[in-house]
Amino acid sequence: MNSILNKAPVKRAEKILKEFDPNLNIIILKDTARTANDAATALGCNVGAIVKSLLLKSGDKFCLCLISGDKRCSLNKLKKKLNEKDISMAKPEDVKIITGYTIGGVSPIGHLNKIKLYIDKNLERFSKVFAAAGHPNAVFGISYSELKNWKECPYRHKLIYIDELPRFQGNEYTAFGTAIHDVCEKLVLKEQIDPQEHFIERFEAELADLDDDVEIRPQLVESMRFQGRKLAPEAVPSLSETFGDWELVEAEEKLYEDIKTHEDYMFKGFVDLVIKTADGKYHIIDWKTCSWGWDARRRADPMTTYQLTLYQHFWCLKHNIDPNLVETHFALLKRTAKKDQVEIFRVTSGPKKTKNAIELLTKALTNIQAKTCFKNKLSCTSGYGCEFYKTEHCP
Repeated sequence: MNSILNKAPVKRAEKILKEFDPNLNIIILKDTARTANDAATALGCNVGAIVKSLLLKSGDKFCLCLISGDKRCSLNKLKKKLNEKDISMAKPEDVKIITGYTIGGVSPIGHLNKIKLYIDKNLERFSKVFAAAGHPNAVFGISYSELKNWKECPYRHKLIYIDELPRFQGNEYTAFGTAIHDVCEKLVLKEQIDPQEHFIERFEAELADLDDDVEIRPQLVESMRFQGRKLAPEAVPSLSETFGDWELVEAEEKLYEDIKTHEDYMFKGFVDLVIKTADGKYHIIDWKTCSWGWDARRRADPMTTYQLTLYQHFWCLKHNIDPNLVETHFALLKRTAKKDQVEIFRVTSGPKKTKNAIELLTKALTNIQAKTCFKNKLSCTSGYGCEFYKTEHCP
């Protein structure tokens, strides 16, 4: 064990790991785990929770794709998403030169050269994933979506995050939301795209990525194509209409911050957009696609607004910024609205609300650790309903 830990590549990965979170440790397995199935067997976890780190080459550029162990990396789909004409697997010698690791032990961290990372969204199925550091190592985090699932129904949380049962993976609505979201991100980054054309390209790509058993409704898709072309150019100009002059601070910023009450957990979230206005204030903005808007009840729902409350809290901790200088907003992108398709409204988060959100987070983590998972029958049919309702998993 000590001989493996003393190898230079493993020590480099461990150094980065400890800088990120001192509580994370490298796990040394008795048997070699060069494949995802080997690693899953050794760790006693779902093979999908194993992160495959694949180095790809396009021209003279390299990128690393982190793929769920039970999925395959489609080079054709990747070429479309990255807008590259040719992508291929890197040669073993290139892997060694670029990452500093040999195939079978390529880690997502501690590379010798700076490379772009792309992460498979299928990894979000698991609360704990394992990646290589010469040998597989563990990372542990909690996302806002996990917290929300626990709050709505601890038993559903158990089925998804502990029992790791298959869950809802997407449909036409999620494809539409992802495509519009991508347009917004590229426009705020001032990338030279045609928002309408880019929406259609990304929308079609997302539809193609849906599971084979998802039934696509052609009439709905055609309506969405029209609605998306109309909505795509409107989102970013609405920022100037609401805030006046602004400058970009960050787009798609990842939060991965310590939770002081629970050392083994991290708060994980993705902030869509942070801008700074002329008055010196920062504004955290979360894009939300919807049909025609939100009613008063949803706007006031704590489990809706706590998302931004927690984002504000952990973003301020990350950057050491006074919360009084930070405001949070939802930007509603209304798919079916005939006018005012974009609405930006502020969510206020004072000390009391922040305290309540942190207490909820702490309560959730305490119950998750204690494996308390009572059923909340009020959530069985609310909203779109629970996918496990009246199934063998939750009769």
